[in-house]
Amino acid sequence: MGSNGPSAHDAERIRAAYARRAESGETDRYLATRPANALAREQREWIVDEALARRDLRLADLDILEVGCGVGSELVRFVARGADPARVSGIDLLPYAIAEAEQRLPAGHFVSGDASRLPYPTDSFGLVYQAMALSSMPSRTMRAQVAAEMARVVRPDGLIVSYDFAWNPINRDTVGIGSRELRRLFPGASIEVHRVTLIPPVARWVGDRSEHALRILSRAPFLRTHRVAMIDVPN
Repeated sequence: MGSNGPSAHDAERIRAAYARRAESGETDRYLATRPANALAREQREWIVDEALARRDLRLADLDILEVGCGVGSELVRFVARGADPARVSGIDLLPYAIAEAEQRLPAGHFVSGDASRLPYPTDSFGLVYQAMALSSMPSRTMRAQVAAEMARVVRPDGLIVSYDFAWNPINRDTVGIGSRELRRLFPGASIEVHRVTLIPPVARWVGDRSEHALRILSRAPFLRTHRVAMIDVPN
């Protein structure tokens, strides 16, 4: 895959991890309609939208790229909140995921490929977004290369947004993307970090029984495992 991209071994490890997830039969864990998942989405979307508003950035005016877009669920949400479907793009290693994303957003632009070598010119996007993609990359080198590419393609007046967990002791296929790792990946950037997302197994169990209890528990910062980061890279 070339000296500038992740090794074939790294990419294969990612594909294998997602294949194991698909074979686990636990797809209902990620259903958007489950209260825990809906609350986590609501929390991070509010933070992202508020950060964009503070920067006088409107979704309708932005060219948006999602790195590790999967089947396009996050981009669909951006469009529902005002983004222009013809100005959203996504890249993912998994061709079948890209095929589904293209069906969900026919006006969008999708590529199956290697995010450490983004096929876009420098300063192409007003918003570059990643959700749970960096944590799926097995090597420090791969993560650094992808982060550098994200910084390259965002416009000087644009924003990088990262949503990922800071720690997950259960999933050995992943690595936490906490504040320290974010600073390593985006050296010299101004990074605003928010703690979000109640511990997912707890949130799912509680949320399936009481949405009220779920919202109360989610107020405790020490029970939040994920981070939403607003990253302003130096010009």
